[in-house]
Amino acid sequence: IYSLPNHAHRVEAISLLPPAYTVAPRVDAGVPVQRMSYLVGPAPEAAPAVYAAIADLLGKVRIDGVFAHPRDTLRKINGVPYVDTSLIVEDYVFRLLAERPQSVVDVYGYESSVLLNLAHVPRVRSFTICEPDAERSEAVAAMIIGGVLRFKA
Repeated sequence: IYSLPNHAHRVEAISLLPPAYTVAPRVDAGVPVQRMSYLVGPAPEAAPAVYAAIADLLGKVRIDGVFAHPRDTLRKINGVPYVDTSLIVEDYVFRLLAERPQSVVDVYGYESSVLLNLAHVPRVRSFTICEPDAERSEAVAAMIIGGVLRFKA
């Protein structure tokens, strides 16, 4: 989209991240790269199919923490600790990357703007666990076009 004209003029891609957040992980001899995995929790009104997809994910991937949806007060996802932070997911991930230069982060979710926001951040992979059925096909297609990966176990 950056090569197309805007209503006023051409737009230019800029980075909102300082270099410390975007550099490749530091590979020190004898110190392995640390992979961390997080789940972006669904909205509280999510359908049972969403929780079924999350249960399937949890049976296949080690998840280090769940970020509750801002409106979620029930915390229905069991077996994984919820992340206790006042930061939004993106800022939490950016801080992890800066504090742990030896790390990479995988972020999983159903449908979330968080996945799109993190899709092109170096050292981060965003995955949707949403199945592209007839009802969700447009949402999944938009996420994939935006750089989000499809989770396939």
